[in-house]
Amino acid sequence: RTGRVDRTQHFRAQYALEGGAPAWELIVLGGDDLKQLGPEREAIYNAFFHTGCFQIMDSVPFAGPSAMVGRGTRPSEDPAPGLGMDGLLSGPFIREAALQTAGLHAMNRTGHMHLPASIGRCVIHQTVAPGEGFFVRVQHLGETSPQHQGYKAEVWSEDGSLLQTLDRLEMIDASPLPSG
Repeated sequence: RTGRVDRTQHFRAQYALEGGAPAWELIVLGGDDLKQLGPEREAIYNAFFHTGCFQIMDSVPFAGPSAMVGRGTRPSEDPAPGLGMDGLLSGPFIREAALQTAGLHAMNRTGHMHLPASIGRCVIHQTVAPGEGFFVRVQHLGETSPQHQGYKAEVWSEDGSLLQTLDRLEMIDASPLPSG
């Protein structure tokens, strides 16, 4: 060891417990956003680098120019057995699904790999149990800078309960997609 400490802030979050979440303007999918069928699980993870329990997207039932719908399943396996963390993982896993769906939409729009840059606000409404399915809806809000694509996202349970909302989600251009 050199004794040198290097600290880099990679992420910053602010949590607030509120009596009630402000009204959320639901994502409305237009007809063009329901015409195209997106990729299935194998094609998704041929493009993405995710492995193991982070492969949570099953398919993209709808993909269009301004929005995308993804379907996923919360992993049943506990990524940290024996630590008692499984009950805390619903939020991060379904948030990851929203990030992956926005990334897929940005890749489809631009032909470039996009990674999460920031989330302006995330509200957790409910959780999903291991093995349960859910749907993610992302809406493209436009280019927020030359390197960033802006989105909002909603995650819904299979029974129609709103699980999470993500506002001011930004994806950053990481690199062109490989040809093929």
